[in-house]
Amino acid sequence: MVKDWSKYQNFSEEEFACKCGCGQVNVSEFLIQKLQICSDYTKQATGKRIPIIIESGCRCLHHNHEIGGSISSSHIADDKVECTAADIKIANSTQRFWILRGLFVAGFLRIGIYNDHNGIHADVDSTKDECVMWKK
Repeated sequence: MVKDWSKYQNFSEEEFACKCGCGQVNVSEFLIQKLQICSDYTKQATGKRIPIIIESGCRCLHHNHEIGGSISSSHIADDKVECTAADIKIANSTQRFWILRGLFVAGFLRIGIYNDHNGIHADVDSTKDECVMWKK
């Protein structure tokens, strides 16, 4: 769980909180560290920081069920289980390119590309297949 959000200049606790309003925000610090590396890479590579907008971070069980999330979703969090996933909103194909490149540089091994809502899923869930990439 992230204890000191001030170490991560491009991310905040609020953007990872469950969207149902319950306030659940038990997110993996390892996930945030890797996302910060990705963000820093985009600035270094392009000369400007590509915004990494978190569309979905932590989800309580109820919210995950309501939106049709998998029962084994890496987004699920509670007081004992950390969210190990983030869905990133993408504005265009150029952003998709640089963020995907940054995710690889940061060491993400689980990445999904969603064409239906212009997003990227990235997670550090060690309980699932180590290396996987998918497209929906």
